Amino acid sequence: MGRNIARGVQPVTASGQLPNVDISTNTDADVNKIYWVNTTAGVLTITLPPQPNKGDIVRIFDVANTFDTNALTINRNGRPIMSAADNLTVNTEGAAFDLIYYDNTQGWRIFTI
Repeated sequence: MGRNIARGVQPVTASGQLPNVDISTNTDADVNKIYWVNTTAGVLTITLPPQPNKGDIVRIFDVANTFDTNALTINRNGRPIMSAADNLTVNTEGAAFDLIYYDNTQGWRIFTI
């Protein structure tokens, strides 16, 4: 019998893709999901998970191309983003990127897709 190594692994769809989540209100993010963010009605905040593990992903898309008008704030929730102890403001129209967690020093790293 083999060991169960699935602890911490998030389920994915049959096609192998991360689950899709459409948001237009402030949201507490879960790891290993795609967030299609619509800021047409105003600025939004996504709060990153408080206890991430190395390799956890939060994928973000500006679905309505409105981050330049109504920015998205990414609340770091106590973990650094790109080694900085600051929240991240995204104000680039059409932005699309992954945040991948490394450790408590480097924190969430930005990976452009």
